[in-house]
Amino acid sequence: SHPKGLDLPIMDGGMGMSSGQRQSIGWARLWLQNPKVVLLDEPTATLDQTLEAAIVSRLGPWLEGRTAIIATHRVPILQLTSRVTILQAGRLSVDGPRDQVLAHLARGGAAPVMAVQGGQG
Repeated sequence: SHPKGLDLPIMDGGMGMSSGQRQSIGWARLWLQNPKVVLLDEPTATLDQTLEAAIVSRLGPWLEGRTAIIATHRVPILQLTSRVTILQAGRLSVDGPRDQVLAHLARGGAAPVMAVQGGQG
């Protein structure tokens, strides 16, 4: 939150705002638009751990009944997915149910690049 709240002036291109503030505005716009298909590219990359945890906890229920494609390097966001697909050098490396892929990663497999969560609709 900012001391000026909603009165905070936002300049062209989000100048005067931190990357986390710009990303938070993006989240607000997404939730207000209420789409059935969601594409998220590094959705929590510029957020601190506390805000990331808050986003993940609220995003899970919101994604129910939607299809989401999430590109991420952050493991916490993978908890929102039912399936994880890993690409390396533009080629499919690993694809499967989230828990199986996370177990593969825990054994020293490749780092996550693309996560896919399928919903209804």
